[in-house]
This record gives sequence, structure tokens and C-alpha cells, in this order.
Amino acid sequence: VNVPSRSALDGASSLPRVIALYFPQFHPDPINDRLWGANFTDWDSLRNAPKLNRMGYAIPRPTELGYYDLSDETSDVRRKQGKLAREYGIDAFAYHHYWFYDKEYPGPN
Repeated sequence: VNVPSRSALDGASSLPRVIALYFPQFHPDPINDRLWGANFTDWDSLRNAPKLNRMGYAIPRPTELGYYDLSDETSDVRRKQGKLAREYGIDAFAYHHYWFYDKEYPGPN
């Protein structure tokens, strides 16, 4: 998604950039399956979480994007996320990348 710079949007180039941390582990992964069980994603943790945290605050749930799967090539969820980011003043996403070490597949997954 090509997002115009903040200065192009409102002339305020001195404002800090707003960067959302993006944790993309919302898709099945074979190594994750072996470690956590078949088709486990972090959505499972959220689905099983209580409605309120221990401080009594509601734990947010997905809204218009739902419980998406980033490995679904037919989904346009990332385009929709970009659109929402622009609407709410987010300038960029910082992707959290990691990989499991597996002797059979020693690389990112």
C-alpha cells in the first residue's frame, strides 16, 4: 500500500511518525503445529481468553477484519489494514519477524 507522507497529508512534517507493531503469527505453520498443536495460531489464544483482563478491562476482539489468515492468498486483509491505518493516522507498520530453528528446515518460516 502506497501511503502518502505525513507532510503531504497535513503539512506537519515535524510531527512524530506513528508506527504500529505488526505481529503476523495469525496463520498456520508446520513447525508451530508441531510445537503447539495442529493449526494453532495466536487467534486461538485470543478466542480462549476471558472477556475481561484481571484489571476488569475488556480484552479487544477483532472487528471488521475478523479472525483473518495471512496465508490466505485470496484475502485482501492487508489492503484493508492499510486503508484503516491511513484513516487512523498510522504512518507505517513495523513487522515482527522471527523463525523457529528446525534442523530439517533451518531458515525463516
